[in-house]
Amino acid sequence: MNNLILIHNYKDFLPYRHSFNQLARETFGIDFEQWYLDGHWNDRYICYSYLNDDQVVANVSVSKLTLILEGQRRNALQIGTVMTHPAYQRKGLSKALMQIVLDAYETKYDLIYLFANLEAAEFYPRFGFKTLSETQFALTVNIRKAHSKSLRKMNPRNSSDRGSIDRLIKARQPLSFVCGVEQAEHILAFYSYNILHDAWYYYEEEDVIVMCRQDHETLHLYDIIATHPVDFDTLACHLAQEEDIRKIMFYFTPDLLNIESDVAETWSEDYLFIKPVTFTMASSFKYPITAQA
Repeated sequence: MNNLILIHNYKDFLPYRHSFNQLARETFGIDFEQWYLDGHWNDRYICYSYLNDDQVVANVSVSKLTLILEGQRRNALQIGTVMTHPAYQRKGLSKALMQIVLDAYETKYDLIYLFANLEAAEFYPRFGFKTLSETQFALTVNIRKAHSKSLRKMNPRNSSDRGSIDRLIKARQPLSFVCGVEQAEHILAFYSYNILHDAWYYYEEEDVIVMCRQDHETLHLYDIIATHPVDFDTLACHLAQEEDIRKIMFYFTPDLLNIESDVAETWSEDYLFIKPVTFTMASSFKYPITAQA
């Protein structure tokens, strides 16, 4: 353990980046390489890692963002990609990296936050984080299956689709003033390579990208990417690509869509940890899942 070396901001150094990618594949089943090669790994995403024998064995990453919370913009730092090689676990590496990150950034940002599962419920409060409850918004609808395919499924690996995705990501408008995110283009782009790579649809008539998946009569709506306000009533008529839709589940706060969601349940897939502990939200909200690192 005495041979550990702290490295950070090494994305352009091939051996370290490949080692980081290997650990990410083994830990989460995700890969950052094509995202990097296509120019999306920018200076807003920085890795802090421990190196042993030229191998990345532990990591904590940060993303520098701007949050829009109840109409106010706040400088925020999101922590993510927290991982440790199995052979190096339970040796305090994540704890040490977390402290290094907090020492470097805590006085420079209004908020620091991250997402983790219940197993981490005791770990992050040690650093002054508290949990904040999110809300799953849903809407009961009656949308009949579209007779024509107004939404075209996109292939992020196709150069033409890639161009449309990158163009709209860079100029998109926030979907929410209750809980919106700016300067998170790099995270949104990451979802086109991993996790939600098969959920991209293009509505050419309005130059809008819809990120969604349909599970029988339930539509899981992850994001709507546009450079202008979206008429959701018009868009909704085109969403039923496979069969009728009876419910829409929103993975963001839909306050700017001019709808009244009729179902609101506590989000339970993971937990939002945030500091300072004095921070509160008066409104129900769902942090946009496509800005979650």
